[in-house]
Amino acid sequence: MTDSYKVACKCGKVEFALQGKHIMCPNCCCNDCVTAAHFVDSKAKAAGTENTSCLCEGNSQAATMIFWPSSGIKLVKGKEFITYYKLREKSAFPRSYASCCNT
Repeated sequence: MTDSYKVACKCGKVEFALQGKHIMCPNCCCNDCVTAAHFVDSKAKAAGTENTSCLCEGNSQAATMIFWPSSGIKLVKGKEFITYYKLREKSAFPRSYASCCNT
């Protein structure tokens, strides 16, 4: 039997279905990951909402991530709310968050 999960942003407007097993779940202390977590948290705070941060509890200088095989990820709803950004012009890849609730 394959593992199956549904994950959503805080308000539920963006939802993904995940199949299979995650690849890894590291805590990252690199500047990009920590800066990205603070960026999304600050957007939520500015909007007057409480964010479920990916910053490690008790450590604002580490971000928790989960890596899933792309073949096991399906966007169920909310594509219009996914906002992509780059931390710097030369960043290797864009990051994203749900603009509906800033999570």
